[in-house]
Amino acid sequence: MNYRTVEILDAMDPGNIGTQVIPLNLRDMVSRITLAYRAYPTSLAMIAAIAANITKIELTDGSDVLYSLSGYECQALVQYDRRINALTGPNYIAGSGMATMFPIDFGRFKYDPLLALDPARFNNLMLKITYNEDLFDASGDGHQLEVFADCFDEKVISPRGFLSAKEWINFNLEAATGYHDVHLPTDEIIRRILVRGYVEKISPEFVLGEVRLTEEEKKRIVFDWQTYKYQIAQYPDDMPILERMFDYANAAGNYDKFAMMSDYMGVWAPMGFGSNDPNVDDYPMGGWVRRMADADSMAGGILLGRNPHHTFDFPMGNPQDIDDWYDVTGKGSVILRCREGGTAGTCQVFLQQFRRY
Repeated sequence: MNYRTVEILDAMDPGNIGTQVIPLNLRDMVSRITLAYRAYPTSLAMIAAIAANITKIELTDGSDVLYSLSGYECQALVQYDRRINALTGPNYIAGSGMATMFPIDFGRFKYDPLLALDPARFNNLMLKITYNEDLFDASGDGHQLEVFADCFDEKVISPRGFLSAKEWINFNLEAATGYHDVHLPTDEIIRRILVRGYVEKISPEFVLGEVRLTEEEKKRIVFDWQTYKYQIAQYPDDMPILERMFDYANAAGNYDKFAMMSDYMGVWAPMGFGSNDPNVDDYPMGGWVRRMADADSMAGGILLGRNPHHTFDFPMGNPQDIDDWYDVTGKGSVILRCREGGTAGTCQVFLQQFRRY
């Protein structure tokens, strides 16, 4: 058998707020680690997407940080990288379990023979998960963590390195049109640059208006985009996020929900039960949808949209061609300039890098 999936952490409730530290005592090379998460809401309306509950996922080797992203960032990276459907759902019903997944990919695809995490090259691998079960529902009734790893078993590989991902900077954007220069690291090859412009219930292009990447004090402009134009330009290669959602709805709109898609004018295609006529009073935007119905009753449906968790993705070369990625190791400076989009919010810049052995 060439591959196998192993359980690293059995399902457990870690408590309300804290950090769970998990030693990775693995010998086989690892292609992917997945955090399976389940939370139990009690409120009719959500106050954030379930990804908010996982505030940080870290993989460390002693003091060396190999991976460090929030739950939002982790899922955004995976959605862009794999072009898959939403990692959450379909059950959004208060009083029952709501599930989502947070994968860490060390290769371009599952069981990539050229890119994998080799535990033999490290001394003290630890997975650290920081959480707060009340961030998506202030009255949450418990949650569970479970961790799996997809490993190479009898198949012998010689990987060149592995994919690492880290949040590089987090800063505030004002309600204006000013600029913020972000000096990117030049120690590792960059596969993807991701930029998140976040305000609750607001599409990200209204928070982050422009993004420009330059080298050597503007000697070369790598790209210069208005974010709304960039989003349109990516449509031919972009797969919309498809998320199933089942929960109750009523005429008062008490069942507000937050999901992964966050673009302007997302779609909720409802499926009514009986004659309750499910509908929305406005189009979904910024990861939020107010689902309504003539009477308090079950209303299923599909959410369709783009920009996972308010994030824009900038692939640096062909994502499947390792030798085509953005080699910044010989450059004096690489600067990402972010322009405010007119709505005050926050911005996170996170990178996926190629760490060579």
